Amino acid sequence: MITARYKVGDETVEVKYEQLQRVFNNFRRAVISKARKILKKEDKVATGRLYKSITLKAEMKGHVISFNPFTKGADYWKYVDQGVQGAKNNFKAPDSPFKFGSGTGPKGKLVPAIDRWTIAKPIPEVRDERGRFIPRKELVRRIARSVYMYGLRPTNFITDPLEQMYKKYSDDMQQAISDDLEPHVVTLLNKPEITIEL
Repeated sequence: MITARYKVGDETVEVKYEQLQRVFNNFRRAVISKARKILKKEDKVATGRLYKSITLKAEMKGHVISFNPFTKGADYWKYVDQGVQGAKNNFKAPDSPFKFGSGTGPKGKLVPAIDRWTIAKPIPEVRDERGRFIPRKELVRRIARSVYMYGLRPTNFITDPLEQMYKKYSDDMQQAISDDLEPHVVTLLNKPEITIEL
């Protein structure tokens, strides 16, 4: 339940945003559904860990609500969402805040992640210039090197659904906040100083 406590003089007024919680639940389901569709479309489902772990948390500060996406056990979601600029160039993700080799990209996780990916989504055998099969570990190293140098393309699997669904649900959310606050308006407005405790 989305709840806020307002310090009014010597008393605390607790507001339970029940209507807002109902709207938020629908909003969250819509965002997660769209995010999962994008991951499938972009072929970003290997182990299924990221796909299954997407969630969204609502935080209320005063009368301002923010939505914080996060995943359980898949902290790399930001790189999948916003991409990563390569150490050599930023062609794939020019607007990403992350860059390999700058301290803002994934740290020490690239090779193990690609290794797990090649196991979860087996790739066809690859031959070198002489026609010899390339061992999986060498292939993983080469893929990791390429990703490091040239980056990762963004999918916006969280960013786009959040923006689209916020446009759809924002009026409903504002109305819900108004409805939830209505019984408390007189108490809150009669006091000159209100501090927020969340």
